[in-house]
Amino acid sequence: MTDIPTCACCGGHVRLLLNWLGSVLVQANTILAETKWLLDLANANEFIRAVVGWVDFTDPLLGSVLDELQKNPKFKGVRHPVHDEADDHWLMRTDVLRGLAELARRGLPTS
Repeated sequence: MTDIPTCACCGGHVRLLLNWLGSVLVQANTILAETKWLLDLANANEFIRAVVGWVDFTDPLLGSVLDELQKNPKFKGVRHPVHDEADDHWLMRTDVLRGLAELARRGLPTS
């Protein structure tokens, strides 16, 4: 019988399906620490193929943050839950547009 991989992040209790190619982890919290944790999980588990994390678009040091995250080949893009922002015009703010331009310059997709 083919050896069925187990999930190290679940203590090996979850058996994975055969013919299943992998998973993408997507951020749930708007904290950078979670993105780093998701990348740690991805590095520890071959079946995790990619991470879509969160970064602060308004961070003046966003370029440095992305430099660090992009060292990991499983970091594939970012997600920001814009619907959670209190400001209806948040996407039009200069600092946010600067962050989006940095993502575009790097070819990083965002959702």
